[in-house]
Amino acid sequence: MPLTTTIFREELAMRSDDSLLRVVSMMADLETRCDLLGNEARLRIAEEVMDWAKDSARAHLAVFPAGYFSVSNLTEGRTLFKTVLRQAEQRHLAVVLGVDKCASGTTAKASSKTGREDIDLLVEKGQLPFWLFAWAPGMPAHAEWRQRSTTGHNGWLAPSPECSERRLLSINGHLVDVVACGEGFNRTLRASIGQEPRKSSAVVIAAHTSKGSRIWNATRHFANDLRQPTLLSVHQVGIQYGEMRLPGSANYARAEVTRSFGSTPSIHAGAFTVPIHA
Repeated sequence: MPLTTTIFREELAMRSDDSLLRVVSMMADLETRCDLLGNEARLRIAEEVMDWAKDSARAHLAVFPAGYFSVSNLTEGRTLFKTVLRQAEQRHLAVVLGVDKCASGTTAKASSKTGREDIDLLVEKGQLPFWLFAWAPGMPAHAEWRQRSTTGHNGWLAPSPECSERRLLSINGHLVDVVACGEGFNRTLRASIGQEPRKSSAVVIAAHTSKGSRIWNATRHFANDLRQPTLLSVHQVGIQYGEMRLPGSANYARAEVTRSFGSTPSIHAGAFTVPIHA
């Protein structure tokens, strides 16, 4: 059952131009991350979020956090996403969603203790067990993007040229850069995203957790240094209805529509209109 609903109908009505780009970003509860038994509930919530995103928020894109589904193998992740994809196709709604491969019995707390040397080796081999699945109207098939790095340090270890390749979606006539969690600290990728003339209308980051302030350093870079509206979806403690940071602003944009879904697990989502400059 939804916990809260806030709709600024007059503001939305003023922004009904079909050329705009509306994105739903969201915060999911941290405690249920990497729960192999929670996928059925998360799938049900995802369907509710997409219904709301299209019908009430009039969004073009819904961005779920990295690791939204936790699976024991990638085949299971693909099966789960196919259900999400069917719903997205019916709603003509672009979607980005994270899938992590976790060992049986792994918890979010335990998974965060993986040694730096182990992670760096996986980065160097291009074998991180984290993926983003993405689809937008007009794509013949969905994309599967493996996360390439987790920190600014191991970003240099990621195989070339893949580490600098942008992952782009074309949504309602606008390009959107998609970044997987710690890739936001990869200096090579940052430079690629900032290049003209193919500068995108927005950057979306699907992150695992908001531990410390690291992920917000990435959103600040894209918004303030590259001058691109940046939206974040992540697992965290506490209630926050998505996030969009605007270029040149110390403040976050106000979500036009907000809603909470579920209890355990739970999602708090917000819809944002991305400012498009000609």
